[in-house]
Amino acid sequence: MSVFCYRHNKIVVKEILKKTTLEWDDIHDIVLEYDEDGYETYTFTKNDKTAIQIPVTRQYQDGAKSEIYALATDYHIAFEERKGR
Repeated sequence: MSVFCYRHNKIVVKEILKKTTLEWDDIHDIVLEYDEDGYETYTFTKNDKTAIQIPVTRQYQDGAKSEIYALATDYHIAFEERKGR
């Protein structure tokens, strides 16, 4: 289980035994991938080319997608939404 929080200056991913913090300035691009069944996953790729994948769960509010897109735009981060395999 993981908890995903996004704020104006960073993204925090908390898993059972691990906490990862990404600064928006350290993110190279964001991909939101979805499939026919409604399953969605965010992939945040850092400037050093490492990536973190976060499945979208019910914890997200209705406006989360547009808020993440707006923050990506504010920080000049490439954002792509695409259909998965």
